[in-house]
Amino acid sequence: MRKVVIDIGGTKTLISIMENGRIKSIENFSTPKNREELLRILSKSFEYSGSIENLNVAIAGRYKDNKVILSPNIPLQNFNLGRFLSEFKNVRIDNDTVCAAYNLIKKNVRNALLINWGTGIGGAIIIDGKVYKGEGRAGEVGHLRLLDGDWEDRIGGKAFEKRFNVDGVNLQRMALEGNKSAIEKLNIIGIEFGEFIVSMVYLLDPEEIYIYGGVINSWAFMKKGVKKKLEEYSMKKRIYVIRDRYFTLRGCYYLDEF
Repeated sequence: MRKVVIDIGGTKTLISIMENGRIKSIENFSTPKNREELLRILSKSFEYSGSIENLNVAIAGRYKDNKVILSPNIPLQNFNLGRFLSEFKNVRIDNDTVCAAYNLIKKNVRNALLINWGTGIGGAIIIDGKVYKGEGRAGEVGHLRLLDGDWEDRIGGKAFEKRFNVDGVNLQRMALEGNKSAIEKLNIIGIEFGEFIVSMVYLLDPEEIYIYGGVINSWAFMKKGVKKKLEEYSMKKRIYVIRDRYFTLRGCYYLDEF
């Protein structure tokens, strides 16, 4: 079946046509900080509403009762996105990491934690082959509180520049060039991410842990720190790294099947 599939992320927004789980065409936009400009981009999908009935949307936030109820990285807080997109006959909207989790469920993953580590930190909890959503906010692991903020403030992609005066892309570039300071900074992030994973294991103890998103491009410089922290707590959890920039989009294709 042909569907329009949209991924609204904190950094980029993708509008695609997909059929039988495969991407047929795709447009890539920088996600604006202004709501009006973002809606203008989303309205580009309307040109397909006459020929395609199904629209699936993944958002970097939480959606409940026809409204975006949590969206710290996109300008849609409390907005009725479903009504705006009602040019399409069938509209489904959900959190981006929840959408991505349907990729795993389609592959018969039963009990797992999926972490989307990009601009922010998102999560999806899979229990008995289903995504657990609670009252709408379950899985927002990046917003678990610390004394001075939350985990997203500490190790989310947007935190790098605030902490180190350099964004994640350039920090990775410097590390690849052999810059010792950049390598050490990424190692520190790895250790802290390890602490985060330890907390997740104590809370959920999932059979499998998967991570994806822009920050994992620097995984080679962080994985030792993560492993060290897990070993410190005698935890032998394997972390599966997913290197697919369209992972959310591919999962979102299946949103209307669940």
